[in-house]
Formats: sequence, C-alpha cells, structure tokens
Amino acid sequence: MKKTRTISENYEALKAVMPQRIREEFDQIEAGKRLPELYYDLPFKKAFHPDLHPDRVTKIFQLIFHQELVALGSLNTAAPKVSIYSKNTILDNLARMSDEGIFDMEMQRKAQEFITERMDVYVSDLIMLQYSVEKGNRKSEMSFPDIPTTYAVVFMKESPSRFQSNPQFIHYRKNETDTGVQLSDLSKVVYIELDKCLNQILEHRCPPELEELGCFLAFLADVNGDQFTIMGDGPNRNMYQEIRDELRDMAKNKKELMSMLTEKYEADIRFSELNQARKEGMQEGIREGMQKGIRAFVSLCRKSDKTQDETILEIKREFPLTSDEAKEAVRNYW
Repeated sequence: MKKTRTISENYEALKAVMPQRIREEFDQIEAGKRLPELYYDLPFKKAFHPDLHPDRVTKIFQLIFHQELVALGSLNTAAPKVSIYSKNTILDNLARMSDEGIFDMEMQRKAQEFITERMDVYVSDLIMLQYSVEKGNRKSEMSFPDIPTTYAVVFMKESPSRFQSNPQFIHYRKNETDTGVQLSDLSKVVYIELDKCLNQILEHRCPPELEELGCFLAFLADVNGDQFTIMGDGPNRNMYQEIRDELRDMAKNKKELMSMLTEKYEADIRFSELNQARKEGMQEGIREGMQKGIRAFVSLCRKSDKTQDETILEIKREFPLTSDEAKEAVRNYW
C-alpha cells in the first residue's frame, strides 16, 4: 500500500522544485531570519480577520475613512464570487461595521491595470448583497435609503501605470456630476499605493497628517524592511509587534508554510504565464498588422503602375524586411 506523505514531506517536495529565489526566501523564513510577507493571502487574512482581531480592522477603517465606526465581526453571508482570473486578490475579509455596512479589504500583489474596473464590478456585487439581506426580522422590502454603505479598500503592492504619475499614495473615489453636484454614495472605495507610501516613509516625505496611516501602510508593504526604525514608539507599536509575533509563529507551522509556498508558486507562475501570453499576443498582433500593411502597400504600388522590382525596393524602404522577404511579399500580394 502506498504511504501517504506528511505535510512536512509535501512541503519539502514542493520547495525542492521551486526557483532558487523562492527556496532561499522560505529557508530564511524557516530559520527565523525573515517573516512571511503580509501581502500574501494567509498572513493577511489571519492578521486582519474581523472575528479574531476586530480592533485591528477598526483601526485600519478609522485611519482611512476618518469615521468613528467599529468592526463587529465578519459578515456571515457568503460573499459573491468574482472572476477566477482575480485569484491574486483577497476577497473574503468582509467585516460588518457598527453602521451595518460592509467593509472589505483587498490586497493586490501585482500591478493590475484594470483594477478600478474590476472593483466597480465587485463593489456592485457587495451592494446587491446589502440590498438583498434582510434587515433584522423585517419582512418588507428594503428601500434604497436603507441600504447600508459598502466600504472597500484596495491595497496595491505595485502601482498600476494610471496611478504612478500622481504624487499622492491614497486615492478616494468621488461620485459627482460634471457640473459638481455631489451624488449620494452606496459605496466608498479607496485605492492605496503601498510601494509609493513606503518610499515616502523611508525618505521622510510623508505628509504629517498622514504619518500614522503611512507607517501602517509601510508595515503592510514590507514587514521585513527598514521602516521599523522609523516607526519607533508610534501609537501602533504594540499592534505591529503582535502581528510580527504571529507571523513568527506561522513560520514554525509547516501546514501554513505549505499554504504560503503553494500560493507564492501559483502566483509567480501565473504572472509569468500571463506576461508571456501578453508578449506573444503583442508579437502576433505586430506580425499580423505588418502583413496587412505590406498587402495594402503592394496594392497601392500596383495601382500606381510601379513594376514589381520598383515595389520591392519601396517595400524594403518602408518595412523591416530583407530582400528575399520583400520579393516573397510582392509575389504573394501582387
């Protein structure tokens, strides 16, 4: 009978086939030389779970939204499913706030150029969830004014290109007309660039009014980094230390290490495959576009009464083709 491998054996077998940089990172984690990063799924979920740590969720909420609401725990109703292609985001840390609203935190590891479009779809699902949930024991339909607010924060480890030229690291979505009329919001969405914030903290460029939030975001961005020397005896020092202790404990748990290692491998391989597919698609598009251009150019030369030899010379001047490729193009499209 085939022996079932233990978690430790599976972990070691998986680590053995990893790229060297990943093996070295997890060797350091196991040796206690570095902590698991908070921008990975399991550490983030455990550190900021609304049932385990409602005080931390409350602190994050108040720092970002400047409202004196508190987290009451996790939302019991299952969250709507989103596209399988959005796996790199954390979708299930839904907290119920004291105003009955939903608070969602997402961590985006890789720059995603369509993050705002995807969030519009996801937040719409959460609004519908709010609209469909019974309020207490009331049986009548919920009216629009009664729908609690949906709060969503996207922590972006890497900034998408549309954000990079803006010097700010926190962006509050607004809902108003082109004439400046403020509209009511069923949702409040905030986009936060962790990499940009981390740089401002390390370079002492963070605005004073954002310093407490900035230190927290720098902590999320790089729990192993230099920002700890900057945080000093700040107001959230105890929370940072507690989270670091929890991450240190996670590094001793082979089952949790296995989960993190699997996620890291899948995320890196998936990102690599997407980049390769994108690159191949662009190359294919360039080839197809050039062929269409050559075909149209040959047709134009022919209508202009140019000879085939003259057309070959013209094509060589206009397109990056060798003499043989130019001759073949003329033969194909003449």
